[in-house]
Amino acid sequence: MNTARCGIEDKVFTPHRDREQQFKSKKSYRWKLTEKDLPVLGVAKIRQQIQQSFNDWAKHSTLTFHEASEHDEADINLTFVDRYHKEGYRFDGPNGVLAYTVEPFSESIVFESTEEWTDKYNGVGYHLRLIATHQIGHVLGLDHSNDKSSVMFPYYRSIKSEEILSKTDRARIQALYGKPGLTAMHTTTSAIRTTESEKATTITTSTDKSSNELIKSRKENGRFINSFNPKFKLPNLGHALSWKTSAPDNTRLPFTKTELDKILPVTQHKKPKELYRTTPGLRFIWIGHASCFIQMNNFRFLVDPVFSERCGMTSLVGPKRFRPPALTINDLPDDLDAILISHNHFDHLDYLSVKRLNERYGERLTWFCGRGTRQWFLFNRVKNVVELDWWEEYHFSKKKVNIAFCPAQHWSHRTAFDMNKALWGSYAVWDATHKFYFAGDTGYTHNISIFRQIGNKYGPFDLSAIPIGAYEPRWMMQAQHVSPDEAVQIHIDVQSKKSIGIHWGTWALANEYFMEPPKKLAHAIENNGLDPSSFIVVKHGEIIDLP
Repeated sequence: MNTARCGIEDKVFTPHRDREQQFKSKKSYRWKLTEKDLPVLGVAKIRQQIQQSFNDWAKHSTLTFHEASEHDEADINLTFVDRYHKEGYRFDGPNGVLAYTVEPFSESIVFESTEEWTDKYNGVGYHLRLIATHQIGHVLGLDHSNDKSSVMFPYYRSIKSEEILSKTDRARIQALYGKPGLTAMHTTTSAIRTTESEKATTITTSTDKSSNELIKSRKENGRFINSFNPKFKLPNLGHALSWKTSAPDNTRLPFTKTELDKILPVTQHKKPKELYRTTPGLRFIWIGHASCFIQMNNFRFLVDPVFSERCGMTSLVGPKRFRPPALTINDLPDDLDAILISHNHFDHLDYLSVKRLNERYGERLTWFCGRGTRQWFLFNRVKNVVELDWWEEYHFSKKKVNIAFCPAQHWSHRTAFDMNKALWGSYAVWDATHKFYFAGDTGYTHNISIFRQIGNKYGPFDLSAIPIGAYEPRWMMQAQHVSPDEAVQIHIDVQSKKSIGIHWGTWALANEYFMEPPKKLAHAIENNGLDPSSFIVVKHGEIIDLP
């Protein structure tokens, strides 16, 4: 018989009353993983498993959990130690005590690092998410259960169900903290100012004091920085250029259009009426790379539209498409409302595409961009432009839609003299019934908190567009482009119900095999125990409708 079990004794909890009242008076908790003596599973997978464990309890109660940043204090601390640590009597070697909580409502969870931890349900090793969910239950005040279907059963056994918490577990946590959806909404104060355009109003919202501070953009020496991450650093330019000129090409792009059409087919829509959704809901079409068409009820908009053959300073310079755009400017509907630009890199902001869109729509279109980019539009005779700072919101009164510019970890550059003179970011878009998130271009390093903050402030999102490509080699791309594994963590952090992978399959901007991103995404979804349909890739031009 397998004796692997929890280190807490099988008895009814008698928690310290002051500690219990202090813990239960809060509804939002911050947690932190000590990145020392970690098992071979690795820090990224460990962090993902722990986040899933907190999510298991959050979705069935009024509680919320957020990972604390490196420099913040946490309410709940998680560590891995070997059997000989100072309270080593709790551990007894492999296949014995797996983890323990010091006491009910404690701030500490301890795991034995020498156990064989896994993130897979294959019968090999101990599934970290199950053990962490059990220990978090203790932290929240639950003692052991005799019900073998309960996650609080003291002995280890695999639960393969998507629903880790049993009915008993859900009832017990709700008895302590209430059912989800019953908590009062946090209110914020707003300062309203009218913009030059009479079509809309900009709303700047204050930070909810119960959450982590929302860090605004900041300049150093006249240039924007990733102010939420003091450790952000781009790779050395000389090393990057050396690699670019000497590294072998691993993209393995087919040489013929026929072969590409088989592997990456493009569905093109020549009739604008095909793009219209006639019933309420969300419609998404991937045009290619980061360019997307979205209809949210009666609000139609594009994100980062690039229709040119190349992405560079001119039509003759820069990487050439290996897949054509699924839509052309002439294919777009006449009543397009807005265009959202995440940042000014050439694969996201293209002069010829902007020029032709402006020729067709003029001031009927409202353009959105980050601070420092509006002047570029005005110089190119685009007039109806709204410039936003991180966490700044804009109410599009004509369609009763809200647009918020959110942080991303990236940089900006179009000429030799404008490095980081313009702000980069992502977007949250919502109306009375739906929410959409566009992640733009971003890295995810040093456990930055911005995506959790976006999810807490604007989520959960019905649909998100998250980059999954242009990530190799990691030493060069990690700070600026997420891998599929990191994309899944963004999906989790922003609380996205469904996400679509973008920023791949159009230009060869990095050095991974051109069809690797969707494969790695599928592995990341499986490793996180998520529904495969919750984060997908689609064909160029494929129409995705959500109710």
